[in-house]
Amino acid sequence: MVVVFFLAAGGYGLYRDGQSRQPVDRAVPGSPAARSAREAAHPVPADHPRIELPPEVTDFLADLAAEAEASAASVDLWQRLARARYRAGLLNDKYLAGALAALNHLMELDPDNREGIRMMGNIAYDQRRYADAQRHFSRFLKLEPDDPRVMTDLASSLLFQEKKAEAESLYRRAIAAKPDFLQAHFNLGIILQAQGKSGEALDSLKRALALATTVEQTRQINAVIAQAEGREPEAAANGEGQQ
Repeated sequence: MVVVFFLAAGGYGLYRDGQSRQPVDRAVPGSPAARSAREAAHPVPADHPRIELPPEVTDFLADLAAEAEASAASVDLWQRLARARYRAGLLNDKYLAGALAALNHLMELDPDNREGIRMMGNIAYDQRRYADAQRHFSRFLKLEPDDPRVMTDLASSLLFQEKKAEAESLYRRAIAAKPDFLQAHFNLGIILQAQGKSGEALDSLKRALALATTVEQTRQINAVIAQAEGREPEAAANGEGQQ
């Protein structure tokens, strides 16, 4: 059972300067599970139609690109351009090449730019380049050692390379750093289940369930718990919110 917690966003507001300078929160875009790593990393079918952005967004991206290209030494402008193209790429992957180009320029200007490093790791992960994702996330953690979300991203990039012991250790570190981090508890439950540690796995999954804040999260986690207990997912869905 593959569970993915999506953060959907769209519209012009996603790109305006008032937005957070952190990358879109995507703790783990494809949670590892019993199915293949490729299927988990890409829950949306490859032939799924791209989401076309509205004209006001494409015009904004073009204007921002022109402004950045006219100021080749501006860290702020290239960071904004990389961020905007990356977020556009979450909706339509044709923007990712431009995001990577902007990120490469940004990293030349500011090699320790944390947002840029994390975005590069995110893109590599989504493109199934797990060794590259590992390199970027590891670099980020050298600068910010206690970030639980990047620990979790790094753990999943390790897991998809069959480095299960290292991944488990990092999930546990992420939980120690942020005990209420749902995704880390969930992923730890998945990896424990894969190693035959059913009791520990259920404990972690139930902790994740207790932290769920939406009906969809509750439904998805209950489905995985049902699978771990040998029940049909529908039986778990009928008991949403029950511990």
